[in-house]
Amino acid sequence: MEKKRISMKVIIIITFILIMVVTFSIIWFIVFINWKTSKDNIISEMEQQTNTVIINKIESLINLPITINEENSNLLKNNIIGIHNKKEREQFFAGVIKTYSNEVYSFSYGTEKGEYYGARRNQNNEIEIIENDAATQGHSFYYSTKQDLTSDKLVDKTDVFDPRGRDWYKMAKEEKKPVFSPIYKHFVMDDLALSAAYPIYDSKGNLEGVLGTHIILGNINKYLKNILKGKNASAYIIEMNTGDLVANSMEQANFKVATDSQIKRININEIKDKLIVNAFRYYKSNKQNNFISKIPGEKYHIKLTKYDKDGLNWLIITSIPESQFASLISYSFRLSVIFSIAALIIAMIVYMKSADMIFKPIYNLINITEEFTRGNFNIRAKFYRNDEIGKLSTAFNQMAERIYNLIHNLEENVRIRTKELERANISLKNREDDLRLLLDSTAEAIYGVGLDGNCTFCNASCLRMLKYENQDELIGKTMHWLIHYKNADGVSIPLDECRVHNALTKGEYTHAVDEVYYRSDGTFFPVEYFSHPQYREGKIVGAVVTFMDITDRKNSEEEILYLSYHDQLTGLYNRRYFDNELIVIDSEINLPITIIMADMNGLKLINDSFGHVVGDQALKKTAELLTRVCKNSDIVVRHGGDEFVIILPKTDGLEAEQIIEQINNRALDEKIHSINISISLGYQTKNHPDEDITEIYKKAEAHMYKQKLDKSPAIKRKIIDTIINTVNEKNEFEAIHSVRVSELCEKMGEALGLSNNKIELLKKLGYFHDIGKISINEEILYKQGKLTEVEWKSVMCHSEIGYRILSTVNGMAEMAEFVLAHHERWDGSGYPKGLKGMDIPFLSRIIAIADAYDAMTSGRSYKAPITKEAAVMELKRNAGTQFDPELVTEFIEKVLV
Repeated sequence: MEKKRISMKVIIIITFILIMVVTFSIIWFIVFINWKTSKDNIISEMEQQTNTVIINKIESLINLPITINEENSNLLKNNIIGIHNKKEREQFFAGVIKTYSNEVYSFSYGTEKGEYYGARRNQNNEIEIIENDAATQGHSFYYSTKQDLTSDKLVDKTDVFDPRGRDWYKMAKEEKKPVFSPIYKHFVMDDLALSAAYPIYDSKGNLEGVLGTHIILGNINKYLKNILKGKNASAYIIEMNTGDLVANSMEQANFKVATDSQIKRININEIKDKLIVNAFRYYKSNKQNNFISKIPGEKYHIKLTKYDKDGLNWLIITSIPESQFASLISYSFRLSVIFSIAALIIAMIVYMKSADMIFKPIYNLINITEEFTRGNFNIRAKFYRNDEIGKLSTAFNQMAERIYNLIHNLEENVRIRTKELERANISLKNREDDLRLLLDSTAEAIYGVGLDGNCTFCNASCLRMLKYENQDELIGKTMHWLIHYKNADGVSIPLDECRVHNALTKGEYTHAVDEVYYRSDGTFFPVEYFSHPQYREGKIVGAVVTFMDITDRKNSEEEILYLSYHDQLTGLYNRRYFDNELIVIDSEINLPITIIMADMNGLKLINDSFGHVVGDQALKKTAELLTRVCKNSDIVVRHGGDEFVIILPKTDGLEAEQIIEQINNRALDEKIHSINISISLGYQTKNHPDEDITEIYKKAEAHMYKQKLDKSPAIKRKIIDTIINTVNEKNEFEAIHSVRVSELCEKMGEALGLSNNKIELLKKLGYFHDIGKISINEEILYKQGKLTEVEWKSVMCHSEIGYRILSTVNGMAEMAEFVLAHHERWDGSGYPKGLKGMDIPFLSRIIAIADAYDAMTSGRSYKAPITKEAAVMELKRNAGTQFDPELVTEFIEKVLV
């Protein structure tokens, strides 16, 4: 039998080897073909990937000045930034330079009158204000900046300078559209520069001036070098028409200064890399943009890509050695080998499984027969399938069954008697198990001790809490020395002071909630336990102890204590802690004691505009900022609402001013929804023991409120600007819509003969009338279909939110009332107050007409625009119901003519 089994295995192995040889040959042929094809694909993909990274980097740099000009041009066009308002102008230009600190060198505006205003970064990377007008007699004055981004000291003065003579100004004026200037040598920095110019026209189409954003091209050299770092490759960017260098990765100079101090651009034909020079010449003649050039020991892949945008006609040339692709090609080959081996292993497994399925029934029948001959009469052959082996298995099972029946009758009487004995033992064990189950079903841990203090029993809860595997680890052991031998502070508990031991020896009942039990791993936990002595025939025979783990209860008590002295939102100490701690700190040993009062500026405006979740984030950031600046010994408290208090023991006034300066500086880097964190701060120092600490606190608070009065209007105005920009960024239509409504309101005011102040107010109302839409979800603003009732109610709230936003800012409270009522209807069916007729403010009625007309003629995301004539008919149809009928007539006849 064993010889036959060996013969079958030999046949299987020989067949398997032949199949594997054929399979392996086919797989290796496929691997070789795949490797040859993937090599060319890898080279092409790496070339394309490198060029794409370079182009994307250039695109981001070139798009930046275009974006800056586009984002800020409307502020000048619509006179939102007053170019002759010195403070507003300076903060505007310096603010843009601060926002784009690394990419933009200067941002300026030249007028048709020859005026030149703006801001730049000097060689020390500090922001300077530029001023050139009649007051400077045509000279450009450069001023350092204060913390609020207004001019401070005069630091530089140039010769007479007229922006109208600069290339970027003249080209924008001639082209009448945004353009790039030719590349030029910067007149201060030792680098090439490029200017993006944007012409600004008034409402009548007259050129007012040109907005310019100026960038340094030296950064492109660094970008190219970083992109190709470690690749032994090179890249050049040249001007297509002249061949002059714009940038390169090889630290090659892009220009040089001639002997006559004139600037001369370096040409591509002057560089040392002749492979690049020849590729450029060949490209110029036949426009082929891919080359393979060979030198001894290396092959280079050269690719030329054209970049053409807004007057920039550049050519990007990259040269990559083929050796750089070797690792990827090797990786591809290794991957193919791995897949081949995997396929071979799978084939082996499939073959072995198939062979096993064929021979398994035979081996099973052989093994069952041998087992049966050794006396296992219960075993039977397994039936796999209805073939010759299956029939043989069936015959064997029939024979085995007859033999089993002959033997079974002899053993039956012995088996019956054995079962009777087993039932008796089970009954006894069940009684013991019932008692054990009762103990193990309780949630409380229970154990017993004898007169010697050793454990006599314990339940499952006891084992679980003490982390023992079974009761044998406890029974017979002295429980005091296992679980109760010391307190939580590590101080040992003598046996005669153990309350459980006293309950045992003195017959005393004991209850404790201030002690701990130790687990098997050496850790401990707080417990509440009860110890009762056990009596038998009037004598103490032991004690029973029940205990519970009260960790959760202790933690809850600690958490309640923590929350009673801490602010839940910020984690800082609260007002209650401050009141108690101020009394403790007020001692001569802590002198001098300084109290700093801090108030977060604009919190209500942030809550009204962006919601209380964002307001809470701002409070948390403020708390984190104050904590980072202060020492561990200082006490930072959230006093309530937007107010914080800092107690500084052993800190004089000079140190307090330094801390306040650190807070203000760090606040400049903290933002919530594009809004800078702003904090008003005031302090007072107690230097003598006889000074009243309460008066010190009141004086610090007074100093803080004085600073808040100075800073708050400017901060709130910045928040308003951020809100309107956020609304416009949410929906491009809203940005255009606000400008159009502003223009229509201005024209309506002129048609009605209103005063200049009223016309200016109307113009601003038109621009700010939808500021409350900051609170509307973007999905609702962009929704194509009809709004649901809930969504419509959300939209209707925007006039009330706009009112709350504007009413918090000095100088805008008057506007707030008109914005609140701009959706009221003449017949009283509008919102939010349902005002009717002449009760609706006059200017609100004008905004309602201008708003509706522009919405109809420019369309919405869910509705196509209609013609001017159709809009006029709609206005007439709703005159007397939705709109003031007299104002509708004036609007149609005098504004829409």
